[in-house]
Amino acid sequence: MSVRTVLLAVVGACLLCAPAQAQNAEAAGGSLRFAGGSSGSLNFVVTDPPRVRPTGPIEIWEWTFYRNERTAGHLSFDTGAYRVRIDCQAGTRQVLGAELFRDGEHLLSLDEAAPAATIASGTVQYGTVQMACEPGFAAGREAVPDHRAARARVDQYYRANP
Repeated sequence: MSVRTVLLAVVGACLLCAPAQAQNAEAAGGSLRFAGGSSGSLNFVVTDPPRVRPTGPIEIWEWTFYRNERTAGHLSFDTGAYRVRIDCQAGTRQVLGAELFRDGEHLLSLDEAAPAATIASGTVQYGTVQMACEPGFAAGREAVPDHRAARARVDQYYRANP
């Protein structure tokens, strides 16, 4: 089952939930670096490039900026911040929670974990694993200060590449 399917199911189930919890992705802070993308989304991660390959699991924030708004129930969002656990040794990525945004504003926080999944080379998520695990992978990749600056860069890219 894809992360998007799990996310949409959880969002649909939580539309009747209490108001969102704290905005942990923004509170975590840190600059974002481009990790990879597809025609429908671009991914950035909040992590300093590793000096050595991590030997145990690490947790990072992965920000996905969608080309077009996504809708789940009555909720429309253009950005997802995903708290993920990366196990560099196993080559897995596990979504631990998500926060959804539209136009830079926080909409909803979800603390539902998805199962860990092996990440295949060439996928969008593979860039996240590489960014978190491989020394030198982020060399030369400019860091932007926050998700709003990253969204502005992504929107500029999408306008130039319709």
